[in-house]
Amino acid sequence: MWLIYALGGGWGHLTRAVALARAARNVRVLTNSPYAAIVARAMPELDLAIIPAQTPLEEARHAAVQVVRDSSPKVLIVDTFPRGLGGELSPLLAAIPAQKVLVHRDVNPRYIASAGLQQFVKDHYDLVLVPGPGEEAYFEHELTAPWLVRNANELRGGVPGGVLVCASGMPSEFEWYRAVASLLSTEISQYWPAIDRYAEASVVVGGGGYNTVEECLACGVPLVARAWPRTYDRQARRLSRASQRGRVVQVHAVEEAARAALAEIRPGPRAPATFINGTVEAVRRIEGLL
Repeated sequence: MWLIYALGGGWGHLTRAVALARAARNVRVLTNSPYAAIVARAMPELDLAIIPAQTPLEEARHAAVQVVRDSSPKVLIVDTFPRGLGGELSPLLAAIPAQKVLVHRDVNPRYIASAGLQQFVKDHYDLVLVPGPGEEAYFEHELTAPWLVRNANELRGGVPGGVLVCASGMPSEFEWYRAVASLLSTEISQYWPAIDRYAEASVVVGGGGYNTVEECLACGVPLVARAWPRTYDRQARRLSRASQRGRVVQVHAVEEAARAALAEIRPGPRAPATFINGTVEAVRRIEGLL
């Protein structure tokens, strides 16, 4: 069995883990995302080990260690945080006889330096995978195409259906999205995976997180995005790099976002998505360790 450690709030870690799990077999995803129940309903075939989001951090870390030990994985895949969310994996990595893989997306370099991660990753991981050219890497790694929760042939084409507002950030940010949606006379409804709706939209208003950016680029849909502040994730940098690969417009104010979204609408159908899903290559490279 492969175990994916995907602790961290929000959608990012969980969606990336699900994308990889769909491309492989016999994979368990360990998550404390508050959205885990939504994912479980949408894809009941997934093996999710869910730590409730309201669990205090120290308890969540102990629970995560217990899941890793009990699972006895052949491969342990860790998303973003090499030592675990709170350092709980540090004493565990050398003790378990699994192949260790780090999924390395762009993070603040101050975190890399302050935690001494250059040497830590070299000492403890057998493979470092970077999921897409938009992510800046700090360790020796292998690059794949972006990881997406759908393949191109699973998405519907046709005539795009207007502006889609994707409020996928922190709860404190939802009011901004609601205000944009109100100006555009657009409703926000709960749906996952968002890439299904991106493929049918004329333009997306969202944030600068990994999944929003890569899914819009893959679908060829313009993205009007606000870069939200994060402790580790550098959204403004990701959006700037993404603008070299597709139509990405950075905004800040509500009115600015609404105007930019309306300006991006183009009449007529859009070409069907033809992207390569990097999870297939990722699975092949992980299997090469065994």
